[in-house]
Amino acid sequence: MAMQSVIEIKRPVEAVYGFFLDLERSIIATDPTVESVVKTTEGPLGAGTTFRLRQPVMGKVREQTMRVTAVEPNRRIDSGIGTGVSA
Repeated sequence: MAMQSVIEIKRPVEAVYGFFLDLERSIIATDPTVESVVKTTEGPLGAGTTFRLRQPVMGKVREQTMRVTAVEPNRRIDSGIGTGVSA
């Protein structure tokens, strides 16, 4: 299944792209239910970079692994997420 979302932000492209490229901070800033975001690979963000997200859901902690699949500077960041639940 694929999802796509489009929004208009009245800021320079470079500023918006830079914000979202810093996923360890931007995810928490845009989704207050996320408990933590940790980059789990070395090096600069690009295709293959992974992050572990933790989020409380109905008394349990949901762990998600997010993998960046493509990066086009100042244009797009593609990613996918796998989800699991722990006690």
